[in-house]
Amino acid sequence: MREIRSESSRPRYRSLKIVSMVIACVVLIALPALISKSWLNISIEMLIMSLAACSLNLMLGYTGLVSFGPAGLYAVGAYTTAILLEKMEMNIVPSMIAAPVMAAIVGAAVGWICVRRTHVYFALLTLAFSQVIWTIIFEWYALTGGDDGLVGIPTPDFFSSLTNCYYFCLAMVGCCIFAIWRIVNSPFGSTLQAIRENPSRVEFLGVNVRDGG
Repeated sequence: MREIRSESSRPRYRSLKIVSMVIACVVLIALPALISKSWLNISIEMLIMSLAACSLNLMLGYTGLVSFGPAGLYAVGAYTTAILLEKMEMNIVPSMIAAPVMAAIVGAAVGWICVRRTHVYFALLTLAFSQVIWTIIFEWYALTGGDDGLVGIPTPDFFSSLTNCYYFCLAMVGCCIFAIWRIVNSPFGSTLQAIRENPSRVEFLGVNVRDGG
């Protein structure tokens, strides 16, 4: 009886989920007309932080790996764009494209070392590399400005409007979250969840799980 009831409730749950997503999208699109500029600025920061949280959830929630590295890679991408705009005087488009590329390169180098350990050893290695990135940014005044940061970064007129910044962030975050959703619901995502549950069994099934811990 329970199985029949659960099967009948699935279409209703899916319909409710779709309706909720549509309502959320409508509210997010109409948000600049509903709130003040100060709250809109906070909403932009919330969108950016929500994407960082989703990326952390992909590692911690689905793969079961406690990582302190996402903040460091976040900084690598941000400083890459800022340095190219201010120091190199590059256009905004290639500068923004270079950010995820540079973060991916640094992440691949760090990950190549970290994935050889698990559990607390993996967490400590990611924390160590995050501190290395922080130290480089904090001490390299000639390039990053150190604790003073980078001031006067040139931006196009499009981003002078807070509403345009909001919609740009909303579009980028939406695309990235959709990509994460596709990863989670792909065979690769199922493999990540299997590694979280039982890495030894997954390795026995033929998946190359590096376990040096």
